[in-house]
Amino acid sequence: MWYPAMKATAHPEVASLMGSTPEFRKDEDMLPLQAADLVAWHKRRQKVKLGRDTETVATQRVDELPGCERHIPRDALEGLAEKISRVPCVEQFRDGLSIYQQMKLANRKAGGK
Repeated sequence: MWYPAMKATAHPEVASLMGSTPEFRKDEDMLPLQAADLVAWHKRRQKVKLGRDTETVATQRVDELPGCERHIPRDALEGLAEKISRVPCVEQFRDGLSIYQQMKLANRKAGGK
């Protein structure tokens, strides 16, 4: 609902990377989404867990992919956050745990790591 407004107010450098409005489908039906999710997971994991990580060692070649990581300046993120705060109904998504945090919590409750 708010993706077009988010893209329209993003820093031009960021907006150029955003593409068209996302389509919500099952992961099994969207192989490019699976690949992007895998790359994002590994890039995030590298930032959170510094040094050699046995869970990601097999796919560390992801770092060699051109453009798989992009620096977004702080002022661009702050400007985007300020503009997003004006999008109608955005407050419904602001509070609470992120999807990642919810999944991690559910996994722990189920006996996972």
